[in-house]
Amino acid sequence: MRRFLPDFSNRPYLLPVIGIAATLLIIVLLVQIPSLAKSRLTQSLADAGFKNAEIGTISIRPSMVVAEDVKLDQYGFDGIKALGADINWFSFLLGGKIGGLTIEGVALGRDATNIGPGMRQLVSTLLNLPYYRIRIADFTLDITTDFGEIRFTGDALVNTDNNPAERDIKINLKAEQYQLAFESLWQGALKSNGELDITASVEGGRLNAGPLRISRFNGWIGASASAGNYEWQSQMEAGAATFMDVPLQKLSMVNEHKNGSTSGLFRSGISGLNDVRFTADLIKTDGGDNFTAILSGKNLGDFLDYIEEATGRKKVIQDDLLDAGAFSLVTKFEPEKRFVGGPLPFSVDLTTDNKNTINGNLLFYPDTLDVRGSLETAPDMARALQSYFKIPAENMKQNFIRLDGDARRFFYLGPAGEAVKPAE
Repeated sequence: MRRFLPDFSNRPYLLPVIGIAATLLIIVLLVQIPSLAKSRLTQSLADAGFKNAEIGTISIRPSMVVAEDVKLDQYGFDGIKALGADINWFSFLLGGKIGGLTIEGVALGRDATNIGPGMRQLVSTLLNLPYYRIRIADFTLDITTDFGEIRFTGDALVNTDNNPAERDIKINLKAEQYQLAFESLWQGALKSNGELDITASVEGGRLNAGPLRISRFNGWIGASASAGNYEWQSQMEAGAATFMDVPLQKLSMVNEHKNGSTSGLFRSGISGLNDVRFTADLIKTDGGDNFTAILSGKNLGDFLDYIEEATGRKKVIQDDLLDAGAFSLVTKFEPEKRFVGGPLPFSVDLTTDNKNTINGNLLFYPDTLDVRGSLETAPDMARALQSYFKIPAENMKQNFIRLDGDARRFFYLGPAGEAVKPAE
């Protein structure tokens, strides 16, 4: 054993020199390691798509580097409370190699209009993740929508223990708010060839989006990605719901994103009226949005009579409405008329007995549920609508009707015109 050790017996003066050098090296490492570790982790975050990430503090542990107070964007809205990287010091200092990540307290905020680019960034990040274990605990995602801010919470695990060539993904995601609530479990795999396949089961769903309220829905979601492209499909079913207090039944919601476009289909019947159907179709492409909603049935008078009985409003319905037979009310979104952040413009057309009865244009404000616009119809029909919806006389001019106010007001008025508060 001695022959492998240097002999300092003839040069005792080298011992203190070596000791001083070793001490200086340790001091340099202690000073430089946090800075180097910070640089390595910042680069890892940049590679994951967070180009403006900034790390607050770094702490060093025997086999881990912990970063705290991490800002993910230049404004400090997105962030991470704590990020722990499992490391081998030699590999980490030389090449920034990480064995695994534990992330706690992730907070992200997005606008609903930016979901498409955000999804593409997420898929790109997943496809380019190095092969190490990632555990995310206590993350929140706030999405601003026309009906308020929706918060999603959960945790996730990306695991490579079972198969180094394939990463297993598990995500628990839920929402617990008035506008939207559900629980979901996502499971899938990210393969070495860059293909991502993941599915989710959704249970205990609840939705309150303006006038639409769904008390319970369940369904599934499937998503896949490869070569930088992604697509997803979802289907939700609900037995019952209400729209403007009108009872609905047999709801079906189908959504699909494929080849850069998004489509959504909504189908429902009216409880107690088997001949009445409500459909809504949405198509979103890079060229714009297209939304059409249709309410149709065999007899408009019977439909209005049933609505009054079902909601207990008992409004007076004049003969021009009661005598109308087969009907189709078509509402179309007109994106070319909308300015950024403004109300939603719609065209409205009502056909009864194969004749055009009403046409007009409306502006809908989803944050307040206000509506502005005008409708054109025959004078007799205008008077019938004025009586049914309790429209003020100053809003009427021959066969033109001006709408101005809370959209719910046109539905929640009693027979004498008194306001009836919508059920919460």
